[in-house]
Amino acid sequence: MTSRKNTKQRGMTLVEVITYSALLIIITSAVVGIVLNFASVYESIHASNKLRTSAVSAADRIVFEIRNAQDITSVSSNDITLTNISGDTIDFALTSGKITIEENGGGTQNLTGSDVTATTLNFEHLGSSGSSNQAVTVVFTLETPYKDTVKQTSFQDTIVLRGAY
Repeated sequence: MTSRKNTKQRGMTLVEVITYSALLIIITSAVVGIVLNFASVYESIHASNKLRTSAVSAADRIVFEIRNAQDITSVSSNDITLTNISGDTIDFALTSGKITIEENGGGTQNLTGSDVTATTLNFEHLGSSGSSNQAVTVVFTLETPYKDTVKQTSFQDTIVLRGAY
């Protein structure tokens, strides 16, 4: 009888092992780089969203209350006190890095997020108190930590009291 030699090859050569290993390392490195890049982009978007949410929340409330105020009781560079139609007093201020509101001498509420810091809050009264032509310019700047730096956003608006037009 003649014996047949097994022509099927089992296993891989050393060159094939090295080639496949190199390809696997290259592909893995690329995937890890992409995942790390996505994580960095996510952190940046998250920080921007925190700032935007706090800025919109504070701006909306300030604009609403000033627009609906009957009179401006007092204004300083970083504090404003309003009187609304019901006779209630509303005070906006910059307190310990937060934009706060206090209604009728009650407790204060933060209008900015816990991890957002207000660095500036400025009010400028345009017109005279008690007159029908009153407006207020509001400017504030918010910051939030991002990696080794901070992200920052600013808001500015001039609001005319509703009774002034």
